[in-house]
Amino acid sequence: MIMLFSSNARGDYTDLSDYDVLIVGGEIPRDPRKVPDDLYMSVVKMYPGEVDPVFMDMEVFMKKLKEGVTFILRILEEGKVRYRDEEFSSQVVRAYSEARPTYVRKGKDRIIVVTKGKQVRDIP
Repeated sequence: MIMLFSSNARGDYTDLSDYDVLIVGGEIPRDPRKVPDDLYMSVVKMYPGEVDPVFMDMEVFMKKLKEGVTFILRILEEGKVRYRDEEFSSQVVRAYSEARPTYVRKGKDRIIVVTKGKQVRDIP
């Protein structure tokens, strides 16, 4: 799965904005620092300008999604899918629908984490 996220996905980018791209796949090492150079370079060349890629192993991504990690939930909420595997995409949609009720958006930059109907954290 490849997703564009952040300002370029939302449409509020400026001339100085970079392209934030999430790449999730089975071929990605669990340690993202060990991503092969050719894979890294192919992602960096996807867009004109500076690209800030985030590489994530499928298992790591799904674990973070199921835990309700706000970074992942925000990407799924506001990001734009550029490539997806249908089977994996179905798993993501199911996990997202279960994790999504754990947080509430309050404007563009604020998230309130909710657990069992009670506010737990306010993330500015």
